[in-house]
Amino acid sequence: QPNDCMTFSYTSGTTGPPKCAMLSHKNFASFSAIMDLNPDLNLNEEDSYLSYLPLPHVLERMCVFAMLYNGGSVTYAIGYLGSIRGTSRN
Repeated sequence: QPNDCMTFSYTSGTTGPPKCAMLSHKNFASFSAIMDLNPDLNLNEEDSYLSYLPLPHVLERMCVFAMLYNGGSVTYAIGYLGSIRGTSRN
């Protein structure tokens, strides 16, 4: 169902105790609709994104989702260990 939990997003707890937010299917469907209806946003398979925030961070999760939704690629920065590259094609 649209309001069922799809995933969890945890805060780091830097300003208090760690917290958890439940993100629903409706959250991601709404974000997809915004991308589809915004004429200025023209992400495609030629675009790439450098992922540098922790993946549990909600902004990072939405940026990665936007790239994969539109067929772009994501490179994950892993600090001194180098990076790994993931690609999704529609």
